[in-house]
Amino acid sequence: MSNQEKNGTLNIGIIGLRAGLGHIDGYLTHPNAKVKAICDVNTEVLNRTGKKYGVERQYKSYQEMIEKENLDIVSVATPNSFHKEMTIFALEQGLHVLCEKPIGLNAKEAIAMHHKSQEMSKRLMLNYSYRFTPQAVAMKQRIDEGLVGEIYSASFHWLRNISGFSQFSGWFGKKEMSGGGVLIDIGIHYLDKALWLMGFPEVEMVVASTHDRICRQLGKNLNAGFDVEDTVESFIKFKNNACLMLQASWAANILESNLIELRLLGEKEGILEQNINQGYTFQAQTFYESNGVSYTLKIEDVRPELCPSAMHSFVDAIIQDKPHKASSSEAVKVMEIVDAIYQSAQTGQPIFFPPS
Repeated sequence: MSNQEKNGTLNIGIIGLRAGLGHIDGYLTHPNAKVKAICDVNTEVLNRTGKKYGVERQYKSYQEMIEKENLDIVSVATPNSFHKEMTIFALEQGLHVLCEKPIGLNAKEAIAMHHKSQEMSKRLMLNYSYRFTPQAVAMKQRIDEGLVGEIYSASFHWLRNISGFSQFSGWFGKKEMSGGGVLIDIGIHYLDKALWLMGFPEVEMVVASTHDRICRQLGKNLNAGFDVEDTVESFIKFKNNACLMLQASWAANILESNLIELRLLGEKEGILEQNINQGYTFQAQTFYESNGVSYTLKIEDVRPELCPSAMHSFVDAIIQDKPHKASSSEAVKVMEIVDAIYQSAQTGQPIFFPPS
């Protein structure tokens, strides 16, 4: 019998304590969530994290943690190349899983993970954290209420200045472990967010280009291994004739240190979301015309309880037995587009859906 069945509290294990720290903070906002065990291959990180959060159950083996602890949920917050094996193992042991983005290295892995969650009748959610900002929640609400109308065009830019580039450290610049570069790291957040706001329309065609002009030379100068893209542009056309344009870069020659912008064009309204002071808080505005008068409205004052973290939201969905957000079925669609972007960039040809 799980701990949840006894007293309504969900026991949680965290695998990977780099991104996993954000997971711990997210779970601790929920009164019915308990981080019972943590796992990392680095003993020093384990001890430091355990002391900070008061978690005594510490493991270097995720299999041992899952087999020994009476858990309900596991968060997988490791390098991308481990997502599939760890998620499938946890699902097979009867646990729900919250996985860091991307779900896997490619669509094939994503499909296998999604199918396993269905087979085991366990939940698999992705930490697409940019869906959970106050502005994102408010934008989605306006769209769902029909105020924006059908979205026929969308675009986003996420560009970082070259001076802040740090992807030579660790595994981010190694395709074998990451699955790709800037697209699968930061670009995928806003690819998912745009698709979610647009209602995940069916894809007709993808055309894309990727570049490594900046980081290839930097890597050479530093004698550092680097085999992924630092910049990506793509044009996605949907079967309803809507379009999505994206641009992301880790190392752009731009004035700003960090520029994030999402624009949606709807039949009734347009929406613009931008980051504030080049950081990770946001402001959003809507634009519309009525009787010859143009209006601009700021989207603000969203109640905190309407935009909990992905972790808080996942716990709520399980306890209340309601659908969770950022599902594995949606993650499969995102990864199919990611694969098509890389394939188009490699071949120089548009990729038509369903891809071969």
